[in-house]
This record gives sequence, structure tokens and C-alpha cells, in this order.
Amino acid sequence: MMDRFLIVTNDGKDTEQTVTRQVVELLETAGKVCFLCRKDENKKIVKSSVPQDVDCAIVIGGDGSLIEVARLFWEKDIPILGVNMGTLGYLTEVEVGGIDAAIGQLLSGDYALEKRMMLKGIFEDGRSDVSLNDIVVSRKGELHIIHFRLYVNGELLNDYEADGVVLSTPTGSTAYNLSAGGPCEPCSYLPES
Repeated sequence: MMDRFLIVTNDGKDTEQTVTRQVVELLETAGKVCFLCRKDENKKIVKSSVPQDVDCAIVIGGDGSLIEVARLFWEKDIPILGVNMGTLGYLTEVEVGGIDAAIGQLLSGDYALEKRMMLKGIFEDGRSDVSLNDIVVSRKGELHIIHFRLYVNGELLNDYEADGVVLSTPTGSTAYNLSAGGPCEPCSYLPES
């Protein structure tokens, strides 16, 4: 049962906090506890202020906001519900007009969880980062070709000579496809024979 909710708002999208207040009111009316996510001066989540015992995160914004929250909770099994205030809303599937119904379904347990793959990149110096979409490794500074040796789960995949490499999850590759206008019609660019 979900009782404790982290509400993460993109202040640039919900400038008057109208949608945020609507979500909080729906949850608190149902007896749930809400935590509004704090952001720093650069509009990034203050990780130290996020409660560790939340049951669900609700993101109000766009896909970028949801990706930031996915990175925040990547090691935890915390579901994320996205309310779309962006343009495409590929990841933030709930439209503003459907908030009441979506929160109702969430509270009644009438929902399905969708697991998504994430990538973790580790540098030789020990630094690491995670991504829901992709990891890009490219040259810095001078224009020159880089030798890449790519390993997946500790096994050599291949060697490449290139300007850079983009490693993408199914989420990331689908997002690229959608942002480019979606897949073309099969063979629509070929002349008829």
C-alpha cells in the first residue's frame, strides 16, 4: 500500500503550482503523506532532503524531470508516476486532465508497473553515473579519433575507432525515434516497381 509520496515539480512547467496543489490535495484528502521535493538554485533536486522511505514519486513536468527522478531512485524499487506538462510526454504519460483518475487508480491499486532498463557507466578513476536514456562517451578538446574498447557485464563486446559512442537503453532509442518523427512507413521512400 502506498502512503508516502514524493512530489517533484518542474517549476518552469507548473509555474503557479496549480497542478502540484491538485495532486497534494487529492493525496492528502485520501489520508496520504506528501513531501514536496526541494531544489537548489540551479533547479536540481537536493538529494539530502529526499526522504528515504517514500512509497512512490509523482513527477509533474516533462520527460526530463522524470529522467532526473529515475536517476535519483535508480537503486530503489520506487514507482514513478509522471504527469505531462511538457510537449511529447513519452515517459510522463498522465495528462493534466487525467490526474484525478490516475491518482484514483494509484490509490486503489489499479495500475501496472513498467520496469525500465538503466545503464551505469564507470570510469577507470572510479567515477560513475547512471542513465535511463543513454550514455554518451566522446572526445574532449582536439579533433581526433578515439579507440573504444566496450565491455558489457565484464565481457568484451567490440573495439571501435570513432569520434564517440552512444550507448542507449530501449527507452532512449525509442525516444530518439519519436523525437525524429517516428518510424517511416515501410519502404515508403522506395519507388514502386
